[in-house]
Amino acid sequence: METGYGHVLVVGGTGMLSGMTKWLAKRSKSLTLVARHPQRLATELGCISYPLDWSAPNAIDILPDRKFNLLISWLHKDGLWLARPFEDLLVSGGRSIRIHGSTSLKMGIRAKVDPNPRKDIRRTTVVLGWIADSNTRRWLSNREISDGVIEAIGTPFRETVVIGTAHAI
Repeated sequence: METGYGHVLVVGGTGMLSGMTKWLAKRSKSLTLVARHPQRLATELGCISYPLDWSAPNAIDILPDRKFNLLISWLHKDGLWLARPFEDLLVSGGRSIRIHGSTSLKMGIRAKVDPNPRKDIRRTTVVLGWIADSNTRRWLSNREISDGVIEAIGTPFRETVVIGTAHAI
């Protein structure tokens, strides 16, 4: 088993990102999974899990009491306030990969969904776009999303990775 990514924290990686979470679990020293209902996938992967209700005022109290090398986080609007506390769990020199929908490219939106990171960590923002099909466009598949985040993990010096097509309006 590869352990190249060290101790990894995945937030919201049980649905559309489950393929990436499974991939990362094989390449990490340990994986901790935080989501609304992480138990089934965590049991399958043999990893630690924390169920979390983003909107609960005491949600921050369940955060793991340890440090991580890599954080992958896909937070819903009602959980955006947890972005910084999750990044505060990273070791100095750690890496945060934040996942957003295509609207995050709009003027002023990204600042609202991505607070400034600590100066001692590196952040990559992944923007989910769409795929052009003939005269229409479709949303990304779960596999395309997972593959795009895996690409972002493998390219640590890119600040932004757009999966599919997206543009600021």
